[in-house]
Amino acid sequence: MKGFSTSKALGAVRGCAVALLFSSAFLPAFTGGVLSRFGTAQVSALLLCAGLATCAAYAAGGGELRRPPKPLMIAAAVFCIAIVIAMLRADHKLSACLTGTQWLGQLVMLLALVMLAGEGSLRHLLVAGLAGTALVVAAYSIHQYYVGLPALRDVLSSHPELKQQFPEALGQAFERRALLTRRAFGTFITPNSLGGLMLLGLPLCACSLWTAIKRRNRSATVLCLVTVIGVGFALFLSKSKGAWLSAIMASAVVGLVLLWRGPKAAKARFSVGLGALVIALAATVFLGAKGFPGAHQFAKSFQVRADFWRGAWELIRQHPLMGHGLDSFGDLYPSVKLARAHETLNAHNDFLQIWAEAGIAGLCGFLGIWIAAIAGLRFGQEEQANIRFPLDLSAATLVILGLGIVADGRYDILPFVVLWLPAVYGVWVAIRSSRAARIAAGAAIVAYLIHSTVDMNAYVPGVAQPAWAVAGAAVLFSGGARTEPTRFTRPGRVGIVIAALLVIALLAPFEVRSLVAAGRLEAAAVHWQGTGEPREAGTRAARESIYELEKVIETLPYHDGGYARLGAAYALLHERGEEFLGKRQTFDLAVAAYGKAIVLNPESSANYASLARLYAKGAQAVPSRWEEAADAWYEAVRRYPTDPRYRLYLARSLKEVGDVDEALIEYEKALQLEKIVGHEWLVLSEVERREALSLLESIPTR
Repeated sequence: MKGFSTSKALGAVRGCAVALLFSSAFLPAFTGGVLSRFGTAQVSALLLCAGLATCAAYAAGGGELRRPPKPLMIAAAVFCIAIVIAMLRADHKLSACLTGTQWLGQLVMLLALVMLAGEGSLRHLLVAGLAGTALVVAAYSIHQYYVGLPALRDVLSSHPELKQQFPEALGQAFERRALLTRRAFGTFITPNSLGGLMLLGLPLCACSLWTAIKRRNRSATVLCLVTVIGVGFALFLSKSKGAWLSAIMASAVVGLVLLWRGPKAAKARFSVGLGALVIALAATVFLGAKGFPGAHQFAKSFQVRADFWRGAWELIRQHPLMGHGLDSFGDLYPSVKLARAHETLNAHNDFLQIWAEAGIAGLCGFLGIWIAAIAGLRFGQEEQANIRFPLDLSAATLVILGLGIVADGRYDILPFVVLWLPAVYGVWVAIRSSRAARIAAGAAIVAYLIHSTVDMNAYVPGVAQPAWAVAGAAVLFSGGARTEPTRFTRPGRVGIVIAALLVIALLAPFEVRSLVAAGRLEAAAVHWQGTGEPREAGTRAARESIYELEKVIETLPYHDGGYARLGAAYALLHERGEEFLGKRQTFDLAVAAYGKAIVLNPESSANYASLARLYAKGAQAVPSRWEEAADAWYEAVRRYPTDPRYRLYLARSLKEVGDVDEALIEYEKALQLEKIVGHEWLVLSEVERREALSLLESIPTR
């Protein structure tokens, strides 16, 4: 009886750990992501920490675990070391810490899932859970496209002032994506990220539907059909051309593999299908190159990405071995950007960006993990597994997901979460065949990797985290992990517990501070919206924003963005005539805040530009500050040489300090760049253009 009780207790602990890990894998897709990636994955990371703690308790109690395959462990070790080095090279920049902890957490989640979820019902549930997640987000996206966004457009068209309620970056995203391009983006900011998630879930849903039809299971067929239609339609509404092409290419790759390994009778059908797909892909590219209406958008998107890839390659050539440091691409790209190219924070190619930031070791480790995940997949015939649907574990996962969604504040998606459990059940029933599950997991990974060559999947938690979970399922289905569980010896159990506690000690405090800082930042943004009010109300809003931002910096002292926003708030007080805040001058406080932001992120041209604007405004009272403004503008131009506005402002400062020859050169460059820039907001205004032309005529050449 004692042994039976111990076994039951260990089983309950294991089930709790698996539910927490599953929730950590799926939650980011429900909560999506924001452009800054700050405050997006903290709840998921805390769920991961809770899962690791439960896993450590299970191992300490003598529970059985599976050993991950050696190739996966080697690749994981290489990737982990490369990411840690890249974080150190970034010199504690906050965005680097966020990205690094995100990737390390995903890697730990993958290994923990491989060790815990090797049982048939659990690994099948992992695949079905992603399909259910894709359906929930798809249903929300369809509702958003046909109900939510039209209502939002009507409200904003009749009340334009409401746009000010959105943060600046978020407002630009709504303006470009929701109001102009009319694309569904679901829980994400960009439609391409929605396309990436749908592309990851569609192969799982399609494979389960095919299997349900073959087995003549009506209930599973209906549920899987609804899932396929919903996910496929959401992929269509995202209007992500990269996701569409990736779906075609992934279908061709998987079809070729099945054609090579499948029965002879099916080769003719596969050949016809593959031929049609290849012809469709070639026709799309050809029509796009010829400028055919609609199809030319494919060629345009490719050209935009080609400019990004060129910039990434230039950065790789500068430091091919060690990389520039994690999350440095967005700050360094302007220094190598073509004038015609668009601005971007990501290379839209995960492999090039990881190489540019983490060096060749980071790229090899990243590729090695995915190769190890799919290398052992076999597609031979196999009978349906006789396993029971784990309703208790599914329900526990759903409850944890609901709590995580509430904690993240995404209440609008909660009504759609009820679709998760029936979708999971339908896919799970259909995909109990190990062969079907292997094909589904392999197809999903192939689609994800192909799409990663044209987008930024690895940098969006809502897409990357489920993909790493599917990689764990692929490892389990490939037989790479030992079929039989292993009861570790006492030193092994101690090692597992120490490793889990070490990861928790590294992740949990940082994620908690990030959550607190995210709340403070949101409060500061709300107060900042009130700075446009009349003088007294606007000044009071700026002071309240400063209070919240100071709390953010106390929580995360290396938050360069917090210092930049704090500098803007001090500068606003100075413009409104508030010379002192306490015993210190607001101008000096603004200079100090911008200076700290530059120290924490010296490659950001925006930080130097903000400091230069501050000096230029201060020069109206103290003319000697024009020299400091010119120095700051010079640093901004050095980091972003193709921005015509920076050139114009540098020329203005040089003119004020008497350097006429250099001012003339910069005015000419500003006018030349203004004709070929790739973004409308980089174009000079009519007033600035007239200023440059008039000054070119008035400045005597030497």
